[in-house]
Amino acid sequence: MLTRFSREKIYKAQKGRCFLCNKLLPPIKSICEPQDFPTLEHVWPKSKTGLHSWENIVLSHRKCNAQKANLFPSEEELIKLSILKNIPLNTLLPLIRVRKDFSGAASYAILLERINK
Repeated sequence: MLTRFSREKIYKAQKGRCFLCNKLLPPIKSICEPQDFPTLEHVWPKSKTGLHSWENIVLSHRKCNAQKANLFPSEEELIKLSILKNIPLNTLLPLIRVRKDFSGAASYAILLERINK
């Protein structure tokens, strides 16, 4: 079952940080520079069968989102998504296997430390 989401709910789950660069995002309802505005980012791109769902949506700066474009997520991004959304990593394994450059499981401890900074 897919979970309903809103920008505010995602912002809170991400502790107000951009999923891609980990820098602070401006508050959702604030006036800010267009490139800093929090945008919905599909971790697994919609153009590559990604769903528009809580499990696949994060917030990022508009500039970061544009730079990522429709590229497949990195191994680190998939593991970070697993932790952030409380999705068992084994459900993401089929997505990880699609990537040609997958090098093995990244360390949860290191990633959790980076996320919680």
